Amino acid sequence: MGSLPSSAGTIKVTADSAVLGFLLRDKHEKAGNSTSVHSVTCILAQNGSRALPGELQLRGRLQAQTGSLEGQASLRADTASLALGGVCIWGPGHGQLSVRLSHNISTLSEAGLPSQAEILLLHSRVASNLSVRVTLRSAERQLDAALGLEGPVTSAPGSRLRASLGHTVPGLRRWGLPFSVDGRGHLQSVGPSLAVALVVNVEGDQLRVALERSGAGGRWGLALGLHRGLSRLQNPAVLILNGSFLVHAFGASLAAQVSSGDTFARAHIHTACGHHACLDTSLQHTWPPLQALGVPADNHIRVSIGGDEPPRAQLEVALGPCTLTAHGDLRTEANATHNWTLALVNHCPLLEATGIPQALHSEGRLSWGPCEFDLAAGLRSDHGDAHLQLARTCGAQPSALGHLTHSLPLLGRLGLPSRSAVSLTARPGPPTSRGSLALRMGPCQLRGALEQQAENQSTWTLATEPGCPLLEGLGLPAGMQLSGSLQASGREAEASGVLTAAGQTASLTLAVALHPSEATLRAKMRHTLPSLHSIPPETSLTVQLGWEAGHQLGLELHAGACELWGGGELQLDPWLQWRVLSESSCEALQALGVPGRVDGSGYITVNSMAVDAQVLVTVDANTLRGLLVLNTTEVSEELTFTRWPEHISLDCTFQHNIPTLQMLWVEDKLGLQVSVDIHDSDSGFENSGRVSAGATSLNYSVSCRHRDGRLELSGWSEHDSQALWQAGFPAEARISAELQTRETQTQAHVVLRGGDGGISVDVAALVAWPMNGPLELVVNVSHTAPALRRLGLPFASQLMFWELWAEEEMSSSLQLTCDSQACLVFNVRGQNRALSKELRLSGRHHLPILLGCCPSRASASAKLRYPEGGAESTFALTVEEHHFHVGSRLVSAKDSLTNIVTLEQTFPQLHTLPGELVLQTSYERARGTRVLHHMVLWDGQEMAINGSLSGPFLKPTRTLNLQVELTHPLPLPLPRHCSLRLASEHSRRGHHDDLVVGWDGKDQVVLSSSLRLGKGKLAAHVALAHPFSLSWRRAEASGLAESRGGRQRRQVQLAWNGGQPVTLQLTWADRSLAHSTSWDGCVATSPGQLRDTWGLGALRACGALTQTPAVFSEWLDLSWGGRRVQQNLTYERHQPSRPDKIRAEATLERVLTASCTAQSFQGVVETDYAHWLRHSLHLGLCHLPRALSVSGEHTLGSGGLLLHSKCQLGLAPDPDHSLHLSLTLRNHSRPRMPDFSGELELRGPKAQQFGLLGRVSTSASRSLVQLEGNVDDGDEKVRLLVSRAPNCFQASVAHEEGSQEESVVLRACAHRRTAEVEALLQDSGQPVQPLGRLTLQAANQSLRLAAYGCQGTLLGHVESRVATLGSQVQARLEEKIQGLDAYVRRFQRLVQPAGALDGAAGPLLQLCQAGLGAVRESGRAVAALWDQSRARQGLTHRVPLYLERLQAGLEQLRAELEQPLATLKDAYLEVTVQPLDKVWQERAEEAVQRLQAWVSGTPGTWGSGPIAAALEATRGALELATHQMLSWAEAVFSQALRRLCKPLLDMYSFSARDHSVVVTLPMLPAGDEPLDVARVTSHLVEEKLLRPLRELYGTSVLAEYHRLKRRLLGAPSGYHAVVAGARHVVTFDGRVWGISAGCGSLLLAKDFAHDTFSLTLNRAGSGLTSLTVELNHTTLVLYPSLKTYRLYNSSLPAESCLDLDLPPAKTWWDHVPRIELTSEDGVSAVCDLHASLCSLTLSVWQHGLSAGLLGTNDNEAGNELMLPDGTVASSLEEFTPAWQVGGDCRAVEKTRLACPVQSPTCRAFFQDPRSSLGNCFGVVDPTPFLSLCVQDTCGTQERQPACNLAAAYIHLCARGFVPLDPPPQCGPVSPVTSSTGHESSGRSGSYEVSC
Repeated sequence: MGSLPSSAGTIKVTADSAVLGFLLRDKHEKAGNSTSVHSVTCILAQNGSRALPGELQLRGRLQAQTGSLEGQASLRADTASLALGGVCIWGPGHGQLSVRLSHNISTLSEAGLPSQAEILLLHSRVASNLSVRVTLRSAERQLDAALGLEGPVTSAPGSRLRASLGHTVPGLRRWGLPFSVDGRGHLQSVGPSLAVALVVNVEGDQLRVALERSGAGGRWGLALGLHRGLSRLQNPAVLILNGSFLVHAFGASLAAQVSSGDTFARAHIHTACGHHACLDTSLQHTWPPLQALGVPADNHIRVSIGGDEPPRAQLEVALGPCTLTAHGDLRTEANATHNWTLALVNHCPLLEATGIPQALHSEGRLSWGPCEFDLAAGLRSDHGDAHLQLARTCGAQPSALGHLTHSLPLLGRLGLPSRSAVSLTARPGPPTSRGSLALRMGPCQLRGALEQQAENQSTWTLATEPGCPLLEGLGLPAGMQLSGSLQASGREAEASGVLTAAGQTASLTLAVALHPSEATLRAKMRHTLPSLHSIPPETSLTVQLGWEAGHQLGLELHAGACELWGGGELQLDPWLQWRVLSESSCEALQALGVPGRVDGSGYITVNSMAVDAQVLVTVDANTLRGLLVLNTTEVSEELTFTRWPEHISLDCTFQHNIPTLQMLWVEDKLGLQVSVDIHDSDSGFENSGRVSAGATSLNYSVSCRHRDGRLELSGWSEHDSQALWQAGFPAEARISAELQTRETQTQAHVVLRGGDGGISVDVAALVAWPMNGPLELVVNVSHTAPALRRLGLPFASQLMFWELWAEEEMSSSLQLTCDSQACLVFNVRGQNRALSKELRLSGRHHLPILLGCCPSRASASAKLRYPEGGAESTFALTVEEHHFHVGSRLVSAKDSLTNIVTLEQTFPQLHTLPGELVLQTSYERARGTRVLHHMVLWDGQEMAINGSLSGPFLKPTRTLNLQVELTHPLPLPLPRHCSLRLASEHSRRGHHDDLVVGWDGKDQVVLSSSLRLGKGKLAAHVALAHPFSLSWRRAEASGLAESRGGRQRRQVQLAWNGGQPVTLQLTWADRSLAHSTSWDGCVATSPGQLRDTWGLGALRACGALTQTPAVFSEWLDLSWGGRRVQQNLTYERHQPSRPDKIRAEATLERVLTASCTAQSFQGVVETDYAHWLRHSLHLGLCHLPRALSVSGEHTLGSGGLLLHSKCQLGLAPDPDHSLHLSLTLRNHSRPRMPDFSGELELRGPKAQQFGLLGRVSTSASRSLVQLEGNVDDGDEKVRLLVSRAPNCFQASVAHEEGSQEESVVLRACAHRRTAEVEALLQDSGQPVQPLGRLTLQAANQSLRLAAYGCQGTLLGHVESRVATLGSQVQARLEEKIQGLDAYVRRFQRLVQPAGALDGAAGPLLQLCQAGLGAVRESGRAVAALWDQSRARQGLTHRVPLYLERLQAGLEQLRAELEQPLATLKDAYLEVTVQPLDKVWQERAEEAVQRLQAWVSGTPGTWGSGPIAAALEATRGALELATHQMLSWAEAVFSQALRRLCKPLLDMYSFSARDHSVVVTLPMLPAGDEPLDVARVTSHLVEEKLLRPLRELYGTSVLAEYHRLKRRLLGAPSGYHAVVAGARHVVTFDGRVWGISAGCGSLLLAKDFAHDTFSLTLNRAGSGLTSLTVELNHTTLVLYPSLKTYRLYNSSLPAESCLDLDLPPAKTWWDHVPRIELTSEDGVSAVCDLHASLCSLTLSVWQHGLSAGLLGTNDNEAGNELMLPDGTVASSLEEFTPAWQVGGDCRAVEKTRLACPVQSPTCRAFFQDPRSSLGNCFGVVDPTPFLSLCVQDTCGTQERQPACNLAAAYIHLCARGFVPLDPPPQCGPVSPVTSSTGHESSGRSGSYEVSC
């Protein structure tokens, strides 16, 4: 294979950390078998933008050979890919095309594009038979379509067609496309006739369609029939298509109609030529598709142009409810003056919304001459008017003037004022020419002057006046002046300008110099304007161009401190090359991104075979290099262009041999020839051309001539293109046109011939406009085209338009004739006289298209007359048999005016209006009276309104009368006769108004008001009477205001229905002086008619208020209904040394419901607002001998006294009837020793006293709480004392009476390994007696519990003493309560007349009775409860009895164990009822007898005597040995049992004499070594005794607390998994697994639903282990062994390709030991650097989304070993390799032997109860951690695996709310260390990233 020149290029741009790379490779190859291969590769890589993919690849390959073409293209953007491939094979009579598509883009999949798709197209053609087949196939869907055409044969003169369609796409079926469709048809064409038949099978049903076309006599017809056999169609489907097309000499008509059932669409187009030209189109339909598109049901458009003088044009558009009508004319006068008019009527809401007015009228005049010009135009609309005038004059001083006035809101919104004017003048003449400009736009004025001097120098000046809002809105100063000059000399020119505003200036200078080989431009600007503050005060620019050797460009800019320089060079020979260099020192431009230096160069070389281009750009320190090389195949192009004065020709030929273009049906040779000949004097031209494409060509020729007002145009064309012929373009066509214009008429004629002359179209038009005659337009159209006839255009049509305009009369008519019949006639007549106007419109038609929507006959007329002293107008509308008439008449005189309006109509659509309506209004004025009369006659019913007004209107001091009457017979909710009278009388001293409303012949509502004014007095009165059904019929209100001598008085009265008035009177006076304020006033009310309703009488209240700098006082006296309240308040403010005083008194008379009539209250408060407060309240109630007093004094002290408060309640001043309460709080504290005490004392009458003393103190060695109560001056006390020492707690209760004191003390102490609790009884003068003691001591690997009780006599003594004290306390309490009860009863008798206090004393008495009963019952209940309680019975009887029985049982056990064999003998005797010795002797004798019997049977010669003796001796020896053995066994067994049972018997000891119990429990040694005892005894002791003791000894209170808390709180929500040390994992369901170090990459967890997170474990070949966490495009790589990490954005390409085998060079954020990644959807990943631990937490919303080695987060333990294919693995050995994503994984060996020796570290961590992790053993099971720890540390002393497992265990415990410290073997928490090994500053923290 040979290779053609290939090209490749690479571009790479680096800016900071952003990289942009571009690679382009183009390769061509050719083989010997005419095979050509072209491949292109394009790669774009970047990391600077997230909007673009990190890497974009585009690859393409095209292979072409004879008869086939194959192409492939692929696009890849990051992980998304799209591939497209195709193969095309062709040959004689056949062809094949296949296309394949594949992608993994979710967006395309959601849009419906399958991930795998294929398209196959097959076609074949043999003779006249043609077949085509198309197949579309995807993974689950397929669609097949086939089409076959059999050409005509001799036997059947027609063609047959077959088609089929089949698919398996449910979506297409839902859209209505069946799964299978099969059709066959027949086509036959003979001459102009055409017949088509079609049969379609749709899933077993048939549909038949027949189409027939015929033509004869210049007319064509089309028929379409539809017959259905589809069972799915419920109604018969019939489709009818009709059409006609008519062309004649002056017009053409086209009509078409399509109908199906009740649905139809009808269209009509009509054109007419001649003197009047018109175009008329219409469309009516009820077609739902057109309605869905918004097409209205009825549409009509008409355009007409014609008439002789003046020419007129008219446009009528009706689209549904929208109508638009426009008409205009143009008149030309002899003096080159043109007048025009234009009128527009708009009734379309859509157009009105866009701003087009409803009515618009425009007229104007335009005239011009050799030097003059005059334009005047006016515009009127319902939105406003506008007028424009422009004029130009010539002479010695030429000028131009313009004026514009308008009231249009649209122009106002655009900023154009209502009035504008412009004026231009010029005064030429040597040696100086001058010109001036004046412009006024509303308040804005602009003036300018121009002066041109000799030597090519000009100056100008522009100035604006102040007060221009337009300039101020643009930010320009109002009063500014611009002046400048321009001077040119030779090749140099200079222009300058100066702007002056508010004393500030700005200047600009431009200079240009031209030389033969270069040009220079210099610009300089200086300014001091504040509005140009962003531009430097001085700026200069220099530009140089050179073209001597190539082309050069130089630029230099100085703007303040900024400098910019640039230059470039361009060479065109021998090839195109350039060089550009720019430098900038402007920081502002650099801040915007403009580089400081740019250097670029490049070249382009183009030859016949290749294109070579190179670009090199250097931006600051970055370089951009590009290279492009393109090679082409053989392509030739020839172009010849010739131009002469009268001839232009163009000849172009293009040839190529590119297979790709040939496959795209581009011919290998294309040609274009064009020539144009121009005749002399521009009288005409000729144009001819030829276009060729291979063997196909197109020739045409066009000629045009113009002479003597006659224009002739002719042309012809011919071609041999099959495609143009099939498109309807004839092979030969000719056209001729002629236009001739005379003085008063214009004629036009167009003739079109096509084909062999069988088709022709003729159009003729004539327009005539005589000088004083009517305008006539005649248009004739005729044709012989059947197609136009089928479209509805008639073969002949004519349009005639006639119009005549005069000064006082106008008339016009329009007539349309189709096929010699008048179809439409429209006439307009009008008169315009000085005193009358008239307009008449009439029309008729019989057009079928308009019969259904437009009446066949209609007329309208309008008249307006102006008779003397009035005006008359009428309007009449007649539509077929209905009419609508409106008339009005207005008559006016000197003092009267009459207006009459009449209406008559018979339209049923206006049934809401009456058939006859008359409105008459008259107005008269005479002698100061105005009379108005209005009458309405509605279908014979009359309604009248009469009114009169007399008197001056709106005069403040006159009399005014108004009367109004209404009469009507209508069924309205109003009376048939109503009247209203108003009389108003006004003067300076008063006003009086009366209003009367009446109906039914009498006055119904009367309202009167009056106002009287006097000196210092104002009186008003209002009265109202009405007939309505309200609670009051008449009402009156009056008011009075007076002012006399500084006292004000106000009075208001209200009365109704003639009753007593309700009165309110207010009086007040101000008697204030310079340094004091004093007010007094009274209020009095009288209820009047409301006395019975409200039950109130007269009320009077008076009061006064006085205020001075030292005293404030007020008093109030209120009385009503025999009751009275008097009150006063005084506030005295003294100097700072004396307290302030507030005194309040109140007296009530007959206010309270008491037997007495008066009560008094008096209160006094004195205070200094800081430390001291004294208060007293005296209540003077009924029948009390003295006032009831409540008083008190309160002091807030400092130092030792905190608070002292005293309160007293009683009858003042008798102390025997008083109750005293005092409270004192003191502070005895010293530094670091708080000490507080408090005293509470309650003292009643007759020396009854109760006291309570409390004290609280705290020190470093002791805390004390003391509470003491005493009665009757401390004779009897009860004391409660609680104290706490560092190791002891003591509480005591004591009773003291006189010198005798008894107490009970409870003491609890703990010291080292001993704890003791004891109770003591202390009596004055007696030694301390113990009541009981409990001691707990741990020593010598045993726990000793000892309890000591007291003797029964002592307990009885305590019981009797407690009973005695209880009786005494009960008696004293009863005595005190009875005393309090007696005091309450006396107090109740005293206050019983007061009533209210009597009720308050009742509950106190009940409370005393209840307290006395409770004290009496409580003593007996407590004594009975203690006597009958189980506690007393147990302490006195049951406990000693049980302890004695237990001790007796132990003694008996001890005795039994002394002789174990005897015990066994007794046990055997009890079971078998036989003594053991006797049974043993019987068994031994039986054995000897058997032996003797055996010996006697033994043969021998010797005798039996010796044997018998021997046997007897043996038996004796056995008995002796047996007795000795039993004695020895009993001694040994007894000794062993004593050694065994001694610890058990020593565990319990009871002494009835000492009342003591001692329990000793052994404690296990720390090493947990086994006991060296017998097996059975070991089992009994170990399992039944020592194991419970061991469990009790090893129980941790904190562990039990955490276990109970976990049961109560439950597990935390969500799913949690942990990875520890890259070797151990804890799954979501809590299972703990280990992973060996032989794996490549393992997928731990991943979101398989949305791909939002993933967790991967990587082990490189170098042994470096890393853990990768990806969460929402943020990646964290943790290196556990290095204690460091990486954190980057994975969406950036530069960072997504990091090498995980290499550790990071540094650590970002070295002070962060904890990294946390979170997302908004509840995913959290936390990594701890020190512990080498990462955790993944998923919320409950991610249920079941994750899978991997961490299991599935669905709370199902059964599928924890789920494989990627959804199945469940049987073992961990099968599960781990399945989630490998790289490398050779050997996660867990199949045969793993148990470690023979367990690690002490592992047992200390996860098994020892005293472990630092032991508090969590009840929350998190440590068993799997212990197993993994033993396996990982087997045979090694390494502690790191155990520490990693401990860290994971601590993490899980912390999640379960159990805080733990790391084991001390793992060392303290190390500081954060960077990857280089340097220690940070010791700060710690965490780094959180939200994804």
